[in-house]
Amino acid sequence: MKISIRELGDERNKVIVIDQAVPAAEGLITMASNGLPFSESAKNSYPGIRRSLNPNAEAERDYVNFLCKLCGPVMHDVFGTKRFLVDHASLSLMTKRSFEANPLTRIPHYDEIKKTKYALLHFLSPRTQGGTGFYRHKRTGFEKITPDRKDEFHEGLRQDWAAYGDPEQAYMSGSSQAFEQTGYFEGIFNRVLIYSGALLHTAQVPSDFAYSADPRKGRLTANLFLVIPDA
Repeated sequence: MKISIRELGDERNKVIVIDQAVPAAEGLITMASNGLPFSESAKNSYPGIRRSLNPNAEAERDYVNFLCKLCGPVMHDVFGTKRFLVDHASLSLMTKRSFEANPLTRIPHYDEIKKTKYALLHFLSPRTQGGTGFYRHKRTGFEKITPDRKDEFHEGLRQDWAAYGDPEQAYMSGSSQAFEQTGYFEGIFNRVLIYSGALLHTAQVPSDFAYSADPRKGRLTANLFLVIPDA
């Protein structure tokens, strides 16, 4: 296991990177293949299919517990968190081509600003299929969207669309007229990223990306959202 910390952009927001995070991680692909079916959800705009990690399934419960024990100390050291609650835990497969996806998922976006929430992303594809990029919104200079920045950021997006047109029907790769990339993390097998859900980020995929619904072939990730409870 190797843990490193990256500071991104002008705001110096931190991302925790844990490589070789889980022992015998190949077994997680089997777990994903043999569990409940994946499906598309109307509750979120994720460009693919998901299924919740089942707390009643021993292997899946143990996996989530392992991730929580793994990230707790380093999150305390880096973010100052004393405890957190698992708000959501799922397995995901990115299956929608860019023209099928919600336009807002093709540009840098944030997950949550109402609560203090961190995203834990675990890459589980043996063959690297892109990664995750982080961004600065050029018009506002924002890299992290907080409640007091939300309205200005969305007004900036409207101005961008008026100036540059609607977002391209392609997933982001590098910088654009509206966004400057501040960091990129390749989706290496068994790599974990932990970052604030308020950071502007988006998935990046290569031109030969496999939009497969098979956990053994597609872009398989585990996604946990960790909420910091009010004091």
